[in-house]
Amino acid sequence: MKKLLKKIYLKVPIFRQIHHLNKKLDQQQKILQEMQKLNDWQYRDLIELISNEQIKHNSNIKLETNNPIAYESNDHKNPFGTLQDNTRNPKFIKRCIDLYGSKMSFLDLGCSGGGLVFDFALRGYEAIGLEGSDLSKKSQRANWRTIPNNLFTCDITKSFQLTMDNELKKFKVISCWEVLEHIKEEDLPIVFNNVKKHLADGGIFIGSISKCLDDPLHVTIKEKKWWQAKMLEAELQMVETEETSFEFLDFCRGVGGGLFDSHNYNESPEKGFHFIARMPINE
Repeated sequence: MKKLLKKIYLKVPIFRQIHHLNKKLDQQQKILQEMQKLNDWQYRDLIELISNEQIKHNSNIKLETNNPIAYESNDHKNPFGTLQDNTRNPKFIKRCIDLYGSKMSFLDLGCSGGGLVFDFALRGYEAIGLEGSDLSKKSQRANWRTIPNNLFTCDITKSFQLTMDNELKKFKVISCWEVLEHIKEEDLPIVFNNVKKHLADGGIFIGSISKCLDDPLHVTIKEKKWWQAKMLEAELQMVETEETSFEFLDFCRGVGGGLFDSHNYNESPEKGFHFIARMPINE
C-alpha cells in the first residue's frame, strides 16, 4: 500500500519536486555530519599523535606477493571506495582489544585509507592493511602518509603471505568491510585461503557483505547462507553474531554510520549483513 501511494505521490509534479529537494537536503545533511565527524577525528588524532609515543610503526612484517596491485579489479580501473573511504570505529577497536588484550593483532583486507589500521597502531598494536589499488598510496591520502610501513598494496585474490622474522605472521583479528561482494565467485577460494593462512589460533574473521544490486562494482550478490557455505568449504565457520561479544554498533559498516555507510542492516536486512567466522575447533 505504501509503495502504491508513493507512486501516485511522485506522479504529481509539485510533490515530485518536493521529494527531489528532500533527497538533496538529506544528502547535504549527511555531508555536513561527515565533515563534522572528520574534523573531530583529525583534532583527536593530532592531540594523540603529539602526546602518544607508543604508536606501532611496522618495521618487521613483510609482504610477499607476485601481484602487488589488483589490475584486473574494477575497483582499481574505476575507483570509488579506495579514493573516498577511510573507515573508523572506536567501538570496534575497543571490543577487539577487550577480547584479546595484549595479544591483539590486526589485518584489514581492502583497507582503503587505512583508518582502522591507524587506530590499532596508535594504541601500540601490530596492525597491517592491504589494498588492491595503489591510488591511495600514490596520492598519499588519509593514513598512507601517517603509517606508510603498515599499509601495503596487494591483490588479495592471488596468493600472498605476510612474514615476520622469516615466519608466517598470523593475526587475532582479520577484517573485511564491504569487500567480498566486489570479488568474483571463482576468486573467493583463494581469498578465503589467504584469510585462513593468516588467522591465529582463537582468532576471528569479521566484516560485512553488501547485497545491494545497484552498485556496478558488486559482482557477487548472494544470501548469507550461500556465503556461510562458501566459507565453510574453506574451513572458516561462520557463527551467529548474537553468540559473540560483538554488538551491532561494534561493526564498522552496515550500521548507517556515515556518508559512505548509508545502510543499516538491522533496519534493512535485504541490503546486507555482518559476519564473524572462525576456524572450526576439532573435538
